[in-house]
Amino acid sequence: MKNKIFSIIFLMITLSSFSQNITLERNTHQFSIIFLSLLVLITLLVVVLIIYVNLRILIQKNNKLLVYIQSKKELTNNITNMLTSLIIKTNISDEKETLEHIQNVGVISKMLAKKLKLPQEDITNIRIYAPIHDIGKSAISNKIWNKKGKLSNIDIELIKSHVLFGQQIVSQLNLGKCAENITMYHHEKWDGTGYNKIKGKKIPIEAQIVTFADIYDALRSKRSYKDSWTRNEVINYFKLNRGIIFNPYILKKFLKIEKDINKIYINRDDVK
Repeated sequence: MKNKIFSIIFLMITLSSFSQNITLERNTHQFSIIFLSLLVLITLLVVVLIIYVNLRILIQKNNKLLVYIQSKKELTNNITNMLTSLIIKTNISDEKETLEHIQNVGVISKMLAKKLKLPQEDITNIRIYAPIHDIGKSAISNKIWNKKGKLSNIDIELIKSHVLFGQQIVSQLNLGKCAENITMYHHEKWDGTGYNKIKGKKIPIEAQIVTFADIYDALRSKRSYKDSWTRNEVINYFKLNRGIIFNPYILKKFLKIEKDINKIYINRDDVK
């Protein structure tokens, strides 16, 4: 009997101890979960704080960059406006003719650059710098431009050098590679017979675009020394010079937007 009583008491003590152990383990487990949860929460807060600080720094840097870019754009616009005025005042030809030409070259160049799906930055730069493609002419004496009669070989070579003068001018002003390429290479031909004898894809794309715009507007416009060409005459000229003056791929794209380009000339009295 005593043994049974002792056995029951021992069993009760054992069960009580086991129950306490289970409760302790549960409490320990719950504490661990709470601790880990707090640790994860603190970690997340630290990460969010780091992201916030870095974002603030990035925004401040971005604001400074935007201010710099805006000031750079304003400076570039001021310089290009100054160069445009210089071209017009050079007396290479009639001021009204020159102003119309450089404006048209800028507009047509942008249209073609968009059709070719160039990056937006390139399109913007081409639109800005296309009008100053002939800035190098301002470095050549008016005596050459106003000379009566046939030009000598020396005169012709001097006139051709305006591309080098132009490249040097924009280089000194730090206007960038796009401006330098346009001024230096806008008289190149696809077959390599242009001013600098550069051939095919070696001709910078921005210069090729300005070549299309420059020639198209020059042919469509009346000058003191020539009549304007008809639209069909100009289109035929471009087609005949496919692979000679003009990049065949760009020509294909150009002809697709020529109808839109023609709208520039519809209401002009000097255009056929």
